[in-house]
Amino acid sequence: MVQKKSESVFAVGTTFEIIVKLSGAVRDLGGSDDHLRRILSDEKLRREIAGLLVGKSLAEMIAKCKFSYVNPVIDEQNLLLAGPVADISDMLVVSQKDLGGQDMTTAAVEAAIDCMGYRPASLVEQLVYAKAKWNGKDHVNAWVESHNQRYISSLSGDGAGDRELTLFRIVSGFCWFGDIRFLVVRK
Repeated sequence: MVQKKSESVFAVGTTFEIIVKLSGAVRDLGGSDDHLRRILSDEKLRREIAGLLVGKSLAEMIAKCKFSYVNPVIDEQNLLLAGPVADISDMLVVSQKDLGGQDMTTAAVEAAIDCMGYRPASLVEQLVYAKAKWNGKDHVNAWVESHNQRYISSLSGDGAGDRELTLFRIVSGFCWFGDIRFLVVRK
């Protein structure tokens, strides 16, 4: 009778090998066991590590959102995308009214978001939100900082299949009019 290799023994051996490689990389950077133990207690760190391991390219993320139009400037050549991606449960869409104002400047919007205990969402977080929760009609904005320039990426649509991802450069003192919504992330 031919014996099959045990999946659990294989998994244990592989798991040990992964731990050895990861701890070696941490030590090479001057880290210690305490740095590795953070993986056990820090959910956000685990998500960051997982994101690095299974990260998708920007083009793949955009394709999964099935936009009818994407500003051609929105690509990895033009935009520097870095940083952690929050869990969808930590994301919230707020209006200027929610922020305590109307026709607010960008600086006032950012200050109000900060005072509420949130931070502006990134483009990648906006794409995660678009795939998981966006209704296809509300205008929802996020911040993009790239090459010392600041932009707003905007989800817009008509609810009937027209779904767009556009990009606008932020001009100093710009005022947001109307029912503009911003994607924010709990700090």
